[in-house]
Amino acid sequence: MLDKFEILVADKEPLKSIFSATLFLREFKITFCTSERDIISRIDSGLQPDSIVVEHSFAGNNNFELIKQIERKTTLQAALKSDLITKVPLIVILDKEDTDFQIALLDQGVTDVLSAFPQTQEYP
Repeated sequence: MLDKFEILVADKEPLKSIFSATLFLREFKITFCTSERDIISRIDSGLQPDSIVVEHSFAGNNNFELIKQIERKTTLQAALKSDLITKVPLIVILDKEDTDFQIALLDQGVTDVLSAFPQTQEYP
């Protein structure tokens, strides 16, 4: 039997998140973190997720230090494991469209940035 794909979800209100509920229903192995300290302590204690999803409030206010810490710690874990994949995918979900912030996140090493509520284009 294959191991379940493990996702670390950083969400301040995981029970209210549609995204978190969808992952749960699809039977992913999910570890929830509700604070920055919790994210780092879980990784430091040996958690090796296959992917990390960070809700916008953790990355807000240009909080790139958290992104850098996650990147550094998960890359080191993978290298110590001699894993072929040395970069754990890090995805940030924003609550609004902000192209400049999306670009800044990608420049800091985030794998992908998604908008929870993408803007819709109005047609005449």
